[in-house]
Amino acid sequence: MNNRRLALVAGLAVVELWIVGMMIRSVGGHESGFPAHGSAPFAAGAGAWALAAGRAPKTVETGSSPHVIIEDDGAALAISVRPGTTVEVNEERRLGGWVHGSLPALRIEKTPDGLSITQPEGGMTVAFGSAERRLAVVVPPAARVDVEAAASIAAAGLRAPATLHSDDGAIVLSDQRGAVTLKTDNGRIELRDVDASSVDVGSSNGRVVFDRVRADRVAVVTDDGRVDVTRSLLLGGKIQTDSGRIRLGLDPKSNVTVNAHASSGRIVAEPPLAVVSGGGDADAPATIRVGTGAGRLDVDSDDGSITVLAGGA
Repeated sequence: MNNRRLALVAGLAVVELWIVGMMIRSVGGHESGFPAHGSAPFAAGAGAWALAAGRAPKTVETGSSPHVIIEDDGAALAISVRPGTTVEVNEERRLGGWVHGSLPALRIEKTPDGLSITQPEGGMTVAFGSAERRLAVVVPPAARVDVEAAASIAAAGLRAPATLHSDDGAIVLSDQRGAVTLKTDNGRIELRDVDASSVDVGSSNGRVVFDRVRADRVAVVTDDGRVDVTRSLLLGGKIQTDSGRIRLGLDPKSNVTVNAHASSGRIVAEPPLAVVSGGGDADAPATIRVGTGAGRLDVDSDDGSITVLAGGA
């Protein structure tokens, strides 16, 4: 074996020993923040989350009903409420691997009517491993929240209209009082204990779940996913899926006439409800009355069955 080959083998051995060392450090739970500059290794113990280096929670005075705008498509976002006149922003991360560069600091800026929270683009590349971030934002209950981008969203306790958009993840909204618009390009959408004048939901690829939703008007569209509604009082609107079944459990006080159409599937009304007209032939629309039937709810599935029942607990 010549000297050149010996040098190559020795170099590879050093690299392998370094990789093994990093794995041992990872198992041991060593933690590190994102490097400031250049290429550098870091490791994090399994499940270990840490405050972003140099990015302590920030509290901003905003008043009791601010307009809060959030744009951070790389972070799992959690929104909660606390009485008061401030907004608190807390960023955490879980890291493991090799990165190049640094992640720019969150941009947190006061606006004429509230607060803007954005993550500037660029600055860091993960060569191998993973870099996860989560962002916790605590707002006054009356805050009007607009999320323009996030990896995923969980929000609870808001008492004002909210618009939530995830680029590629789930949205879970609970204990909401106020009109909502929820959109995800790829993920599940869940609404639990929501009371709103209007509910607009759109998912390009994911299931939609309503539980204890009370709304004067709903507009639900999913390109690929089933729709499950339970214990909900819906006074009118439209529910549509291009691919998936629809199960509609309505409070009898909804007082709507359900106009159902299933291009490829059955339409079923579970007792005590019944189909009052249509539905005898494949692809034929059917009418199902809930309560007095005063309102109108259009329900359409291009590829799946439709089931309407009272309550649906």
